[in-house]
Amino acid sequence: MNNFKGNEPIIYRTLGSRTSLKTDASLGWLHSDTSFAGSFYIPGPHSDGKVYFFFDETGKEFEFFDKLMVPRVARVCKNDVGGDKVLQKKWTTFLKAQLVCSHEDNFPFNVLHHVALQNSPDPQHNIFFGVFSSQWQSGSSSSSAICSFSLADIEAVFNGNYKEQNKESSKWTRYTGHVSNPRPGSCSSGKFSDTDLNFMKDHFLMDEKVFPVGKSPLLIQQKVSYTRIAIDSVPALSGSNYTVMYLGTDRGALHKVVLVKDGKESHIIEELHLLKEQEPIETLLVVPNKKILYVGTTAGILQVPVANCSVYRSCFECILSRDPYCAWNNAANQCQSLPANPNAAEWLQDVEMGNPNTTCLSPPLKGRGKGSGQDPDNPPLRAQNYTAPYNTILKLECPQMSSLANYSWKSQGHIAGKQIVTSNDSLIVIVRTDTLGLYECWADENGFKYKVAQYWVKDPNGAHDGMEGDISFSTDEPDYYKPFVAVTVLLALTLSGCVFLILYSSLDRIKANRKVQGCSTPETEKLSASKQQENTPLNGFCQQARNFAKPCCVPGGTDGKMDLDNNSVNLMPNGGTAAEASSDV
Repeated sequence: MNNFKGNEPIIYRTLGSRTSLKTDASLGWLHSDTSFAGSFYIPGPHSDGKVYFFFDETGKEFEFFDKLMVPRVARVCKNDVGGDKVLQKKWTTFLKAQLVCSHEDNFPFNVLHHVALQNSPDPQHNIFFGVFSSQWQSGSSSSSAICSFSLADIEAVFNGNYKEQNKESSKWTRYTGHVSNPRPGSCSSGKFSDTDLNFMKDHFLMDEKVFPVGKSPLLIQQKVSYTRIAIDSVPALSGSNYTVMYLGTDRGALHKVVLVKDGKESHIIEELHLLKEQEPIETLLVVPNKKILYVGTTAGILQVPVANCSVYRSCFECILSRDPYCAWNNAANQCQSLPANPNAAEWLQDVEMGNPNTTCLSPPLKGRGKGSGQDPDNPPLRAQNYTAPYNTILKLECPQMSSLANYSWKSQGHIAGKQIVTSNDSLIVIVRTDTLGLYECWADENGFKYKVAQYWVKDPNGAHDGMEGDISFSTDEPDYYKPFVAVTVLLALTLSGCVFLILYSSLDRIKANRKVQGCSTPETEKLSASKQQENTPLNGFCQQARNFAKPCCVPGGTDGKMDLDNNSVNLMPNGGTAAEASSDV
């Protein structure tokens, strides 16, 4: 930045006692939000050395409502000394072009974070590797892409058409006019005319874009934010040189990636977590002759070996890693670093395909099973027996040695389908008579299958199951089965009692409504009877439907009469009533 405000980025060079050169902020060569990602000097014949700058900035040549970030590459010539009258103390060879790093569905990765250079004996074959992300992704949804650009493709764009801005409409279009020779912006040994320099003031942006090698990213990683990249070239047993990329993340992790298929495909060899605290990696530097990688963070600098072949315990692990630094030593029966001049008859390596079936199993090697895909001298990573009470829930872990492998479970030689498989490929087993037996977790990587864990779930009653030895099952998790049964029974009894009380209460009400005490008449019938009292005959008979006569609750064997309240009224022989007779007494 050219000022303390941080809003005037410049490309600046001092020439000792001579006049310094810098970009012209008033001409808009660099925008105020320019963020540099790297710069490289590429020597050329005579004085034709060039310096390339990689950065991103707002693309003002595009018409968008929102600010669009555009990755760029700019070039200046080493022999540039500025103009005499026009562009005094300014670069006269400044050119810039757009870099393109996008997915096959044209989703752009338009934010450039870092760039590394892979040198070649022929400078025109130099390759730039860039770390990109998208401005429309952030946080946990962010992703990163690695794109490579050849120096030849960059130079072809700088030798192509220019863009120019229409002063009236402010739109950028392709310049179709005359171009002088030598081309403005080229690294010519002579000086440019004032006409050419005036042309350079307005024609610093190239019309064509620089596309990546293969027209697509080398690597796209979801939910990963790469911050830095370092490149190494490694000779393999086959005589080919393989490009290895070291990628640092914003959480302190390091990814080691090898390019195969002539650099068109990538394979992640390993992921290393170097820091206890998650902080971004800010510096990566490879020292090839010492086979050391330096990793820099705000906390300090770490020294990491470029390869740790001893972690691969068997031939198939060594070959599956596809690490060009490592190979399987037949004589030592170990995975070791490949020496400078190896004897091809004593070493095994397959970086291109990583197929242990053809490399390790043909011909059979010491400690290798014939076609079984499993090393008998290398037992599974985890083997354990469980003797647990019935209805106990077991969680069988499946160690994941490789993130590139697919994992599956087998029970008694068949696919385990009745159990639950969790997101981390663990198997949930409920101990029952039909779930006892052997469980195996298998990994399938690059067409090669190998077993990583096996478990025997044994009969808790001690029935013979063909396995000697036992590891008693113990767990800190409580057994909830018995309390669950007790609570269920109590709840069922409580509900049954409530239902019984409700039914019993309803039955009492029904009986009370139907019960007739003293042949009493309901109140509604009393009211109806009182209204029809004059129509009731005095002979003790009640009138019913269809004019059938019925005794009105006259007790059998009596000649008395009943009043409306069903009280007996005894008639005296002289025609009076019993009540009247009593009153006379």
